[in-house]
Amino acid sequence: LPHLDFKTKTIASLQKNSERFWLYKFFEQNRDRIYEAFVLECRNESYGILSHFTNTIFLKEIGMKAKVETTQSKELGQSISVQVAECDPY
Repeated sequence: LPHLDFKTKTIASLQKNSERFWLYKFFEQNRDRIYEAFVLECRNESYGILSHFTNTIFLKEIGMKAKVETTQSKELGQSISVQVAECDPY
């Protein structure tokens, strides 16, 4: 049974890495595309006079969560348009 558990974990890890790879490729090939999303969380990480917010968003079309940084506060549930500038699959 431990041998089977190890195989299951290995397969799950490979599947997750494969999904990350293909999402990365998708975003890489669609850099100019604008995506509709809504804000799930907005954290104020401002320092002194510099406004900085980290937002957790949900990309509607793709069905995934992502983090984006903005200089303005966003409201929970607010609809926003985003464009992928860079993507890290890990």
